[in-house]
Amino acid sequence: MAKVTIKDVAKLAGVSIATVSRGINQPDTVTPETIKKVEDAIKCLDYRPNFFARRVKVRVPETIAFVYPTDKEHVVSNPFYSKIFEGVETEIQKHQFSLIFIGQRQHTHSKNYLVNLIKDRRVDGFIFVSLFEPGILKLISKEVAIVLIDSFNWYNKRNFILADNFHGAVEATDHLIRLGHRRILFLSGTYEGRLSWSFRERFRGFRERLENQGIDFEESMKYEVEIGRSASSIEDVMYDVISGLLNTEFPYSAIFAASDRIAIGAMKALREKGLEIPYQVSIVGFEGIEAAKQTEPPLTTVEIDGKQMGALGVKCTLDIIKSQKDKPYIMLVPAKLVIRDSTGPYKKKISITR
Repeated sequence: MAKVTIKDVAKLAGVSIATVSRGINQPDTVTPETIKKVEDAIKCLDYRPNFFARRVKVRVPETIAFVYPTDKEHVVSNPFYSKIFEGVETEIQKHQFSLIFIGQRQHTHSKNYLVNLIKDRRVDGFIFVSLFEPGILKLISKEVAIVLIDSFNWYNKRNFILADNFHGAVEATDHLIRLGHRRILFLSGTYEGRLSWSFRERFRGFRERLENQGIDFEESMKYEVEIGRSASSIEDVMYDVISGLLNTEFPYSAIFAASDRIAIGAMKALREKGLEIPYQVSIVGFEGIEAAKQTEPPLTTVEIDGKQMGALGVKCTLDIIKSQKDKPYIMLVPAKLVIRDSTGPYKKKISITR
């Protein structure tokens, strides 16, 4: 079967070759009606433009794809992931590479879309953030560099940029224990029924530290609920969760929230129920977003440098591209406890009911 060319696409779409080229490379310069004709023709003929040849001819800079499970708006609204994205953008500009953003929810057939990006030589590397579908990696060949940020899977021998969630959680739990707290609620959330690797590690650090200190862990000390990804939805869900728990017996003197947004929603509910933080309930968050400084009282948290994680992701990807060697490794970014006013000494009291 003869190879499909751009001339074939132009003929089927009823436009010129130049229009097809602009539709592919500069879609903003073509009308939506014409774009649809070109896209329909490309789909019908299964045409794949030779981006690699075009890149060599016009010296187009190399490209890295930044892949996120949902869409760009959710990255922007999530303070932690927006910091990672900021680090990626800042670092990539230093190396004259271009960056494309891929929200998997924006593409009906996201897996095939990613595979075709490689086949068409449109990207030289992928940076995945908070990947929930590791099966995607099996479809992507080793022709391109792949780095995962804030994601980990033992079965995929890839490159990982991770926060030291486990030891950060140990440090935060130690802080609460030193203050005298023993009944501590670990507050966490899932996305589409799945718990992120980061949240699992934070819970592991919390539970192991309790048990190492001779404090029995009970399943009632962990509350997990579907939270979504946007900052507003997380806070609203956790506000409802804590409000509901406070309508019954609340035997906890402290809350360990798996993220700052979870903590902020919980704090709002505690305040509205008339509970003083930290005198009646202490609370600690995780990630160290800017909003944690502005809560009332300011939130004790475990700080992670998301911008550094993003920059390291780019450096690792570029190193693989330039060296043509992909030796899997794990890089841990420190997690640091920042003590503020939302945690205080345990005060013996009767279980809270509202």
